[in-house]
Amino acid sequence: MKTEYIDYLTTLDISGQSFRILLALNIKEHTQTQIQEKLNIQDKAQVNKLFKDLSNRGLIEISKVEGRNKFYKAVKDVKRLRINIPGQQRMF
Repeated sequence: MKTEYIDYLTTLDISGQSFRILLALNIKEHTQTQIQEKLNIQDKAQVNKLFKDLSNRGLIEISKVEGRNKFYKAVKDVKRLRINIPGQQRMF
């Protein structure tokens, strides 16, 4: 990971589990179920809430869809992350 990206992540106010999800998605694309199993999180609703929060902040995005499975990846472009304004409406 680039140091500029790591510096940006350290300025964010996110929970430890959200940070762990971001690290896992930086390594490889995963579905919510795969992340739940990998990070040993018991509650599916909690995983969904964390993914929704990270997505609303513009930190993760859907990379591909296979059937009902949505694969997520971390957004690594710092310029794109800095443009994102929390609470802005997404047009896609």
